[in-house]
Order: sequence, then structure tokens, then C-alpha cells
Amino acid sequence: MGLRIGEEQESYQVLRLLGTAGATEIYEVRQRDIGRVESALAFNLGGIGPGDARWNWHKRIPVFLGLGLPHLPVLHAVRGIKNSETGDRYLLLGVERLKPEELQPDAMDPVTAARAVVELTRSIQEMHGAGFAHGGLKLESWRFTELGKLVLVDVGMLCGASPETGSPAEARQLMEKDHRDVARLGQEILGGHSASVRAISEPLFAELCQASAWAAGPVPETREVREARQVSGFTAMMRAANTNVRFQGLVLSFRGGIQKIREAFGAGRG
Repeated sequence: MGLRIGEEQESYQVLRLLGTAGATEIYEVRQRDIGRVESALAFNLGGIGPGDARWNWHKRIPVFLGLGLPHLPVLHAVRGIKNSETGDRYLLLGVERLKPEELQPDAMDPVTAARAVVELTRSIQEMHGAGFAHGGLKLESWRFTELGKLVLVDVGMLCGASPETGSPAEARQLMEKDHRDVARLGQEILGGHSASVRAISEPLFAELCQASAWAAGPVPETREVREARQVSGFTAMMRAANTNVRFQGLVLSFRGGIQKIREAFGAGRG
């Protein structure tokens, strides 16, 4: 199962498996030409082909990541490779370096925990605004990058909110489930911290979740967006979240709360 460690494919050498997130396999790889070590998201295409809904979505993953949403990993390269032992075909996406550890609430200090719940909420806001829903979010769906940014890596199978990319009715149901999942995961992250930390974080987080009903609007004109518009049947991707004023204000309030947690934690009262 998976890619063979040590095997050289195209311009990459597979170094090690970092973990999985849903249908996404996460690897550490080396670019052979320049020697740079980065991460890669791999998607097994074995047993699927044209006409299969999974095949249609896999073709769109590079475009989805290429839109450059703030809470998606930065995309460096797209490759099609094969496991020489099993013959399975893979879509391999070279991305910025990801930390090998999954999100571990027990290992987070109060400041990291408070910041993480905001970033989880905002990443789902962006995904929904782009016209897609998940429906199976877990803590393993996100990773921190080496630079400390929280990004959604479990993008192996999303449901689009338009007939071209999925089922609008199903996507709406999954979006509602995504909201519930993020609220649950946020409480899981904050739950292990002291009463003083939770007193600052939890009310703001609850409001943040409630306020994350946003309106879709046009995305800024960028090279990636112009290229994405040329992809047939991908019109839903051209919608992005225009964060409403209340949500924006709550994000600022939460940042103020994070500063209070930082001060309390730094003073030993966290």
C-alpha cells in the first residue's frame, strides 16, 4: 500500500510516509534536481478511471490547491507516478513542508490551541466559499506547516455545491455537518486547558462558529483564478467567501483573546 520509500519517480525521491488524512497520503520527498526536501500529497488512482466521480474530483485537486486559499498548503508541482511493485497509479502534489505530527490537543500550549481553533474555522469558511464541502472532518484533516501555518490537507474527496462538481443538495448537508464538526473539534482542542483559558476562548469560539454563515462572491483576479476559469466544468470554484462584518469582528476579538491568553500564560496563570 502507498508509495515505495526510497523509490525515485519523475523528479522526486520518496523519503518517508508522514501519515494519512482521509484519502490523502502525506509523504516527505526530495526534488532530485535541486535536492530540496518538501512534502507531497498523494492520491491513489488505482481502480478508478474516466466516468468515476472520484476520477473527476482528482483531476480538480491541483486546481483547487492552485487557487492559493490561505489555509491550503502552497502547491509547488503536480506529477503522475506509479508504484513499481503494485502498479497503482498516483497523483502526487508537491507542497510546502508539513510537520510530521498530527494535531495533538494535549501537546498544544494555550496560545497555540486558541489560534488553532480560529484557523480551523477560517479554513472551512474558505472551502465552503469556494463551493465545496467535506463531511468527514477530524483533527487529522489539518497539519501545521514548518512555518507554523495550519492548513487543510484532507482534500482527497470533496463534494461540490454545483451540478458540475457534485450535488448541491448533498453539499449543503455536508456544509452543515462541517460546521458541527468544527465546533466539536474546537471544543476538543480547548477542553484540556485551564478554566481561565476556556473562559476567554470558548464564548468567542462559539460566536465565531455561529457567525460563519457567509456570502459567496467573486474571487480576486489572479493568475491562478484566470487559469482555473479555463478548466471546463469548474465554475463553482470561482466562488469564494466574502467574510461578513460580524465574522471579521469576531476574528479580531478572538485575536484579542489570544493576546490575553498569552499574557496570562506568560505570567504563569494559564
